[in-house]
Amino acid sequence: MPPRQHFQSRFWIGLTPLFLVSFHCVVCVELRPPDADYRGFPELLFANQLLSNPPSMPTDRKKSPLLLLLLDSFRWDLLDHFAKRTNRTLRGFDRLITGGGYMKQIRPVFPAECHPNIMSLLTGLYPAEHGMLFTKMYDERRNRSVGFMEQDVHGPTPDVKSKLAKHGRMHVYHLPFCDSLASEWTSCEPHEQSQLTPAKLEETLGRALERLRSGQSDVTVVYYDKLDYVGHEHGPLSDQLLLSHLPALDHVIDRLVDQLTEEAEIRPYLVVTADHGMTEVLGSTESLDRLFSGHQVKKVINRGSTVSIWPRPEEHEKILLRLSSPRIKRFSMYVNESIPAEWHSGGTLFPPILLVAKPGFVFNSEFWPLDLSHTNLSSLKGAHGYDTTHPDMHVPLFLFGPRIKPSSLYRGVSVDQLYSHQLIAALSTLRPALQSSEASSNSVPLHLVDSGASIFQNGLFIATLATIICLLCLVVLLFSITFLCRSALHFCSPLLDVEEKLIQPEGNLA
Repeated sequence: MPPRQHFQSRFWIGLTPLFLVSFHCVVCVELRPPDADYRGFPELLFANQLLSNPPSMPTDRKKSPLLLLLLDSFRWDLLDHFAKRTNRTLRGFDRLITGGGYMKQIRPVFPAECHPNIMSLLTGLYPAEHGMLFTKMYDERRNRSVGFMEQDVHGPTPDVKSKLAKHGRMHVYHLPFCDSLASEWTSCEPHEQSQLTPAKLEETLGRALERLRSGQSDVTVVYYDKLDYVGHEHGPLSDQLLLSHLPALDHVIDRLVDQLTEEAEIRPYLVVTADHGMTEVLGSTESLDRLFSGHQVKKVINRGSTVSIWPRPEEHEKILLRLSSPRIKRFSMYVNESIPAEWHSGGTLFPPILLVAKPGFVFNSEFWPLDLSHTNLSSLKGAHGYDTTHPDMHVPLFLFGPRIKPSSLYRGVSVDQLYSHQLIAALSTLRPALQSSEASSNSVPLHLVDSGASIFQNGLFIATLATIICLLCLVVLLFSITFLCRSALHFCSPLLDVEEKLIQPEGNLA
């Protein structure tokens, strides 16, 4: 063997133990212990304990008032498309990004519809837990459509009102299911039948801030649905939405940032996010009328992107066989037993058969027309409700307030609406209602939220020390490889950096 090859062989053999030690450190730090609630880095478990362990959260401090603005169908990349179309940015949203925190993409829960996602955002529960599986539901046993919060129908689902009470005194503006939330802790102003305009939104935001300023509410929630109307009718990337309505909405955001910046009596937090995104309809439709006939079914709910079917018992197998044909390419079929685990759905109100269209396709029918609740459109240019892995369903989240680090951007591992709930709870100094279901989905470092606790708390000093040792070993390893065998570096890639915290400790406040 030539001397150079002999040296390289001995070099790699000598580095093998160091590499194994480093790899062992990485595995020991990254893999969760069997009894942990979260997968991922130990910082995730540490931050989870910070948020859920009462001693680590100050309980004697006055709660921070919070304004939550929900923009129905505000897709995560709308600002990017506007910038590409016009070569400029929107001043209001730009101020939110540069002056606060910005999470680029958040997954909605399934289905990507309004009601299930708003309830997951407010309660920290998945649809199977809070009971709102779909915007439109049907109880086959009682042969009637059911509304939300009917506990006699939902059965053993958690008491959603008690979850909402954890937010303190909450006032809600214009939510479609507003009346269902009313309690001693939650008040609301009903959803308006006419579409909200930017001018009405600005007036509502002024009243919401006044409630926070006067101490009438700890949290105010404002729901705005104009984007959803425009997107359904003209398309989510249409000129009507991008060039007309979005700038008008941005003007409202700009004025709101002015008010928050000038606010002296209170230092409220602002969270701006959405329930779901929207994708363009490709023009092709799937006819339900060719798949089954009216005498075969008891009930059909056609939402465009999804169709819920309750077959007659004697026709059930025939419909299943028909819908299982390999010739069908534009949609997928699910029954209760085949619900994907990541949907966190199911139960007695889940339809016996659910059809989910491929993104961009919609169902049509003469017998079962579109039922979109708030619009009478016979055809769609934009739609939502699809599988939530589709990027067009994702939404952004903006944070603005006294403890928010300016220009902090998170583009890490994808998270869902329950993570948004945890951020809202952290900003309000409330203990989030962590559920076992959250652990399986939100495997992203929660140390975006910093409550100012020491890293030596909660018995994680050993894990932190192991992380440091691991990093030192990796530095030595990489330095050695770089110095002695530069040509072998083509297969090495750096570890992903952990994103900076969005929220500062209180001690850093001026």
